[in-house]
Amino acid sequence: SCRYLRVMRLASRLLPFAALASFAAMVTGAALAGMFALDESHEAAAPPPILSGAPDGTVPSVFGHTRESAGALLRSHGFNVRYGKEISCEPAGRPVGTEPAVGAPTRSGRTVTVLLSYQGPLTDCWSNDTRPWQFLDFATGRGPSPEFADEVNLFVDAKRTATMSGAEASRGNWGSRSALAVLRRSSEQVRRVDDVIEMPSLWATKGTPPEAWCGVGRPRDVGLREALVLTVDFAVPAGRWRCPARVGLYERDGRIDTVVLWSAGALRTTTHPVPDVVGHGLAAARRTITAAGYSAGTEGTEACNPRPGVVSQRPTQQGLADDRQDDPTWDGLVVLEVEIPHTTRDCAALDAAANGFLQFARGGPPPTWTPEVQQLMGNALRDTISSAAADDPAAWSFCSGVEPAKCTISPVVVAGRPGAVETGEFVDLDRWPDGQSCESIDLGGYPSGLYESENRITLFPARIASCSEEWSVGLWIDGLGRIAAVNLLVPR
Repeated sequence: SCRYLRVMRLASRLLPFAALASFAAMVTGAALAGMFALDESHEAAAPPPILSGAPDGTVPSVFGHTRESAGALLRSHGFNVRYGKEISCEPAGRPVGTEPAVGAPTRSGRTVTVLLSYQGPLTDCWSNDTRPWQFLDFATGRGPSPEFADEVNLFVDAKRTATMSGAEASRGNWGSRSALAVLRRSSEQVRRVDDVIEMPSLWATKGTPPEAWCGVGRPRDVGLREALVLTVDFAVPAGRWRCPARVGLYERDGRIDTVVLWSAGALRTTTHPVPDVVGHGLAAARRTITAAGYSAGTEGTEACNPRPGVVSQRPTQQGLADDRQDDPTWDGLVVLEVEIPHTTRDCAALDAAANGFLQFARGGPPPTWTPEVQQLMGNALRDTISSAAADDPAAWSFCSGVEPAKCTISPVVVAGRPGAVETGEFVDLDRWPDGQSCESIDLGGYPSGLYESENRITLFPARIASCSEEWSVGLWIDGLGRIAAVNLLVPR
């Protein structure tokens, strides 16, 4: 997003709700319920028993298996094997269940269907990153080694336990208390809930781990580096009875150089509010968030004039308090949004177009137009005029029977009003007064290609006292920096 024009001068300001194409957090497996912590104020019932595997005489768990190894496992129990499909956000082709279900009593010779994950055209998944599953396959011996750095450091509960070469690490002989052994054992476990046997799930988050998880510190050696953290555990519908084991994978240049294991431990009893770190430098924000016991992920927003530091975060403590579906002791990832230089938009040309149109609206010369200019009102095409006609301010009056200079439904008139004007890819919604939602006339139906175009910049008033003062003028430019379309939005 190219930014921000105050009357005739550019300044920077936060563009909320813009998003980077890189991922900040991924969740695989069951719902986020398993990422919540239990506060001391909750009365926890006795936890369901966790078993080392499904009972004898029942369908075994296929969690953590590949299609091939799941089939081999079931055949080793004397079952016939078929394959079916089930919509899931696990990587396509991963076993996500069986029919009959895992733990169902059955006998040798019966046919068991392995349900393989697939994504339909409407399946909405958070991430398609397969690295967590690839590392789990390595841990269970069902997949190849990931790429390791020349030197790999292993930590267990904040203590360095080994330093090995990348070649040694790829062999997987890390010991019985290592991250690989814990992931392998965790993937074999099942949980009995009443008469149902449940398989675990795999969660993965990317961010700086907290200073301590359940009383176990983060190794000093990793500092504030981000890690891909894997957790194999069971979803808990109402609080967590224990701290699950977690494995953090730290990379440099795409190769794993550090692996940290936080062993399963006691219930965390101390919770803290989520700190507000907007406006802080990124390093300071990470330290503050992780000191409060949360993971700190980073998400970048492309901007023409990036501001330093954290420009927004999610969640905030107020946001958690307002969302009654979330427990106040939420123990997930805090995503810190920062701004990074734009990679696809011609920021200079967009800024020049916005500046040219604003000068035109305030009595200056016309900007440079394409030979034909599209006039939009409420996101819908109203007319197409020539560049010569566009030079006349009266051609931008969208009123009927009203003198052009007095028409309030005109991009030239509204942009020409006194006061500071800002620009951005989208209107800054934080300007809305007293938490109001300001609605504009929306006739819908962008002309083909405009909605998807990245060569767009929007002008809007820097400050408004009420929604009646809201307006925006969207400009689209071509490859030569000429204005090709103008869209006006005014209050309903």
